[in-house]
Amino acid sequence: MPAFSRRPAFAVPALILLSLIVAITLLLLLTDRSPEIDRLDPSVGADGEVITITGRNFGDERGASSVWIAGRRLTASRYLRWSDREISFSLPDFSESGLVVVATDSGESEGVLLRHRDEVPRAGGEGRTAAQVSGYSPGDPAIGDVLVIAGDGFGQRQAGAAVEFTGLDGASVRPAPDDYAYEYWSPNEIRVRVPSGAASGPVWLVFPGGNESDRFSLGTVEVRRVGGEKRLGDRLQSVVERNIRIRGLEARGENGRLLFWMPRVPDRVQQRESFVLSENGPQPLSLDDEMLLYEWPADRAGARVGIRRNELFERAAVISDLSTGSVRTAYDTEWELFRRYTSSREGLSVDEPVVEANASSGGSSNPLQFARNVYSWITSNVEWSEEGSDDVVEVLESGRGNSAGIADTFVAVLRAGGVPSRPVRGVLVLEPGEMPFYSWAEFFLSGFGWVPADVARAAGAGEHYGIGDGLALGELDNRVIEFRSGIPETPVFHPDAARHRDIGVYAPRAVVYEIESGAISNIDWPNPVLLGTRAVD
Repeated sequence: MPAFSRRPAFAVPALILLSLIVAITLLLLLTDRSPEIDRLDPSVGADGEVITITGRNFGDERGASSVWIAGRRLTASRYLRWSDREISFSLPDFSESGLVVVATDSGESEGVLLRHRDEVPRAGGEGRTAAQVSGYSPGDPAIGDVLVIAGDGFGQRQAGAAVEFTGLDGASVRPAPDDYAYEYWSPNEIRVRVPSGAASGPVWLVFPGGNESDRFSLGTVEVRRVGGEKRLGDRLQSVVERNIRIRGLEARGENGRLLFWMPRVPDRVQQRESFVLSENGPQPLSLDDEMLLYEWPADRAGARVGIRRNELFERAAVISDLSTGSVRTAYDTEWELFRRYTSSREGLSVDEPVVEANASSGGSSNPLQFARNVYSWITSNVEWSEEGSDDVVEVLESGRGNSAGIADTFVAVLRAGGVPSRPVRGVLVLEPGEMPFYSWAEFFLSGFGWVPADVARAAGAGEHYGIGDGLALGELDNRVIEFRSGIPETPVFHPDAARHRDIGVYAPRAVVYEIESGAISNIDWPNPVLLGTRAVD
């Protein structure tokens, strides 16, 4: 008999399964209409320039679809052409580089970076008209006054450029973003307010690039401090470990990812930006002076990710010699600093009756005397406790609060009285080991600058921690490390991604994250750990 070959029993089901997989794959390929960007032309642009996006699945007509740049949607008047494979638009007035995303009813594209021309470094200033400074006024501005710089070649916008003053410590100091110092920027004129940490000395106009040809001297500017003198005292270096552990990172799609913003350590004359000794985790992106951005792909169910940073901090004591009779009593109420720091923000309500009542009893139209009266009342009537409340109303009604609650109470009453003020979040530098979170406050005197007020120390925290029972108003020693007061606004990279914003009570734990097609179950942000200290000669 002829021999017949027999197909193995598993072959038919296997072929059927393979056919199904191929069919499903083809179906997905045919039905997936999510937009895809192949390229931007050009990939570097400036205001008014035409940018063309080439790709697929954009749709034959725009309809409800849109293009986003750095988290902002283009207005209808900007679109020049829209087809399924090409979009052209006129670039709007935006102040920073960012991701371009095409959003349609079928989904969103991956972001492609579009860089602003003014932010692209140019060797030796090549490609930019050389800046020329013809003069400035007034000749002797006080802290917080507007310095008007005249000349040519400053650029249409600030775009990473800065005015550098001489600082109290002799090094250069730039206006901090949260002081809202830049009032105007054009090719021929810059208006900037003199920062709190400035002193008399050379002032520079600095453009991105890092070359000597990107620095232009304004000469020496005499800076006045109205109402007293401020100086820096002894310095202390501290090595600190900070950890963030994120658990349960889980994807819900092929392109899931987690974007995690962490506040930068502010760079001020009393505490320069920290030096990172080591870091475990993804390389952070420095988008601006206020936040660091970390990114992880959400590609493993239940994954654990995190950041560990060992940083070197150097902090100087601050001493303010103030004279009540010589301080300015009026503020520029149009300045954004005044508006922001005299209003209710981030849990600080100045409209509560109990807050307004305490402000009314401050008893002085002189802002320094008013601050002294409020400081004296709080330290005499409110007791510090680790278990105390961080809510302003509860602190005033119960007479008991933790350092955050006491600092916020001082700030709320001063704001209600028309004195710009803000809480400062950080940690205490004690013995090596876990560092306690701690808050103090500062208020702004026109012509003088920011004045520190460690209210909680005089209310009992100093005795508890063994660091002394109080400092004079305007003094702050080097046994603190400042992190951040509140959370700045962060750009939206994906309009439909889930976002979480938590300023928390303490800025070291403040967090903003954006997760696209995924979720996380827990963020563990333990107290920083002090590894050691050293006095600086």
